[in-house]
Amino acid sequence: MKIKIWSGIIIAIVLLVLFFMQNDQTLVPDLVGKSVFELDNKDFMVNFVDSSKPNGEILNQSIAPGEPFNSSLTLEVSNGLLDFSLFREHQVNELGRIPILMYHGIYNMKNSETEYTGGNVDQDGYHRTAEAFRNDLQFFYENDYQMIRLEDYLLGVIDVEIGKSPLILTFDDGLANNFKVIEKENDELVVDENSAIGILESFREKHPDFQVTATFFLNGPLFRQVEYNYDIIEWLIENNYDVGNHSYGHRDLSKLTKEQVQTEIGRMDQLLVEITDNQNVKVVSLPFGQPYSKEHENFPFILKGKYEQHNYENIGTLRVGWDADFSPYSKNFDVEFVRRVRAYDNDGQEFDLQDVFSRLETTRYVSSGFKNAVVVPKELADQVVTDKRIILYE
Repeated sequence: MKIKIWSGIIIAIVLLVLFFMQNDQTLVPDLVGKSVFELDNKDFMVNFVDSSKPNGEILNQSIAPGEPFNSSLTLEVSNGLLDFSLFREHQVNELGRIPILMYHGIYNMKNSETEYTGGNVDQDGYHRTAEAFRNDLQFFYENDYQMIRLEDYLLGVIDVEIGKSPLILTFDDGLANNFKVIEKENDELVVDENSAIGILESFREKHPDFQVTATFFLNGPLFRQVEYNYDIIEWLIENNYDVGNHSYGHRDLSKLTKEQVQTEIGRMDQLLVEITDNQNVKVVSLPFGQPYSKEHENFPFILKGKYEQHNYENIGTLRVGWDADFSPYSKNFDVEFVRRVRAYDNDGQEFDLQDVFSRLETTRYVSSGFKNAVVVPKELADQVVTDKRIILYE
């Protein structure tokens, strides 16, 4: 039976980049045995049929391999496990909210050693004890979250197991206790096990399926360890972490001239580009969360500008947030102005961790496991904005 993914039965829009060019003629490759969910960026008809083959496996193609491509190409695809009861079982919803955690310092303390609530080291809860941070990671893991890179989220690239939910970690200010180097031994950095990286790497060893990663937003002093700064950043890039721009001098960008804003952002971008060979994320974590509005006259210069001879361009900014933000496939998502969750304790009130994750129990993004498709309940169809295939289920 020929069906489309837009109808409630199944609608399929297959995105395909497996074509190759020969004598200026686009020819059809051999697609049989490949997964339709791994194809990208062209629309073709798909015929889903009952089959014992895995879900999404291409069984037949209407145009033989090596023949010229034309728009009549139709793929016969196994519906395999594309059983909507599987989506219902996991309550898949790829329009759900995604928490971006905002941390600053991680201090080698127990919760009982602080003067404040829970694992807060300071009154406002910007800094956290090592004990609390370990507990946070364990909570996320036990509640079926998997980490993804911040930039992947912003670009709509979410690769998480079915039934799991994406989670993003960020650290501001480049404090030494984020990546505290004890010494460099035989060209290897020896790291304090109670620093943020020490704790994250220990958790990675125990739970490789958690996909540990984080983005560190830095100022001019980098990680405040002059003899190790460049080594630290090189290590992060090589080990599935990212670094980003938190402005050079950590100044309130809403109180500066346009020229000063470009110096703050452009000077820091230039430094990171040089150190990372342009592998730094093109995102700015706003110091003090300022400006609070995209309408501020300085905001355009945070995204794009010039410092001396260095041009920079960023895809978005991070706010000093309070709640989980929208799915990147939601019509409400704004890549330029993304909110975060402050990782602090406040007895379940005012968007502390307990409060936010309680809300997420019913609003969280739950993955289908298909990184090149967006799966949502049928009633949410009008909320989806994406170039990917859309699968609706009841």
